[in-house]
Amino acid sequence: MKKLIKIIYKFKRNKNIKKQIMASVTVLSCLFIMTLISGCTIFGLIKESFTGKPEMPVVPDIEIDDEEIDEIKKGDAERRKTYDIENEIILVDESLRNPFKPFYIQDEEEEEKNILRLDNIYTLDGVEYIEINLNNYNYKLKEGDTLSSTYLVQAINVNSAVLLKGDEILTLILDTPVYD
Repeated sequence: MKKLIKIIYKFKRNKNIKKQIMASVTVLSCLFIMTLISGCTIFGLIKESFTGKPEMPVVPDIEIDDEEIDEIKKGDAERRKTYDIENEIILVDESLRNPFKPFYIQDEEEEEKNILRLDNIYTLDGVEYIEINLNNYNYKLKEGDTLSSTYLVQAINVNSAVLLKGDEILTLILDTPVYD
């Protein structure tokens, strides 16, 4: 008994041990409170860590009332009927709505059409060439060449040539002008 009293007396005198015990009790109580606040149980944490399968909540059975769904559909249909688009939306000028028109202002004059004319077809060193007159300028081209970054020479025939302009096909016949 005397030994126990001496231990208790030493314990009371030693403040470092008190601080360590108080710190550990504080840490343990904080951990316990955090598990309670987060809704986790120690048993649940241990179970999830060892089984690897979290518990999934059970989906309750829901009864679907078809009559209520039909009433909702009728209400939606009535709302659609009462909504008048023409009165609610102010239409903008069509020229402003065209997304394919360029953003710069065009002159009032219309652009002149290109005049294409196939002047000559000849072969030089085994390669077929054509001479095309585009707006009074002569060009010498072979198959696969481009003309003013708009026209692509697709094929050269005996008395004609085929050009591509985007997805449009132009066939030029010797000495016959084509307005494009």
